[in-house]
Amino acid sequence: MAKKTVNKKTTKKGPGAPNKYETEIKDKLPEIESYAESGYTDKQIATALGINPSTLYDYKKKYPEFANALNSKKLKADKEIIDSLFKRAKGYDVVDEVIEYYPPGKDGEAAKIKSIKRYKKHIPGDTKAIMSWLWNRRADLFKYKMEVNHNIKVKPEDLEKLSDSELLTVLNSDNPEKTLATLLVTKNEPSTN
Repeated sequence: MAKKTVNKKTTKKGPGAPNKYETEIKDKLPEIESYAESGYTDKQIATALGINPSTLYDYKKKYPEFANALNSKKLKADKEIIDSLFKRAKGYDVVDEVIEYYPPGKDGEAAKIKSIKRYKKHIPGDTKAIMSWLWNRRADLFKYKMEVNHNIKVKPEDLEKLSDSELLTVLNSDNPEKTLATLLVTKNEPSTN
């Protein structure tokens, strides 16, 4: 009886053999960087590449160029978000334009510009952006729920009662805890009208 031979795809195994990183992942670095810059998590990037997240972590440890590509793009994305949040928390100025036109001509002639008025408009700081910044950057003073030394429990709803200028006062104060406690106590006192 003749032996059956099966053609198996032969792959080189052992030292010097190309691995999945070398054959499939390395060439996708620009795509991977794009995922990282778009805010993908490591788990989401691994899923997009069709690999296990633990494999992605192994690649980050084993291949510095891979880790650097991911980390630099993530840091760039984080910086853009932080800058936007910071700008939104502080408020900013924009220039708006109002264009006034002459009536269109009788022969279908396009309307001509009569005047262009530019004016500066201030977009005030956003309370939620301020709170988000404080909870993440100054968690020592502002937690989602915190207890101040004055035994006043602060909840997000309490902070929402404060105006933007009051929140900025707290931020700029030498003693934010005391300032916050004072503002919250005065907000919660019954009026004596």
